[in-house]
Amino acid sequence: MKEFILKVQKVETLRNILSVVKDFEFFACEKWELAHDGQGSGNTANIGSITRIEDILAGNGTFAKLGEDVFDEYWTNYGKLKIVKDGAQETVTSLEDYLNFKGMDTSLINRRPARRKKKSE
Repeated sequence: MKEFILKVQKVETLRNILSVVKDFEFFACEKWELAHDGQGSGNTANIGSITRIEDILAGNGTFAKLGEDVFDEYWTNYGKLKIVKDGAQETVTSLEDYLNFKGMDTSLINRRPARRKKKSE
């Protein structure tokens, strides 16, 4: 087994240390700017996010035209509101259904582009 030697470096020598990664791009934005209206995973009610890098960097999430207040209200009520749709009672789990329930303009939803199929599909 190969032995690794740990060595403390000074900040001044940082540019001389080879790295396995480079060209980092850092950004910061509010959670609502990169959120979408679906769950992040199928087993919890955590907030999902957009995935296209160019949209993330631009804060171009599903709620971009709707704002933080609609985002907060939607996710506070996610899975709790019931509506009648096609004669049956349903739980509201889409932004479109939520905006319809509130009588708001659904054209303000910043819809995600369709996913491209992988070459193996």
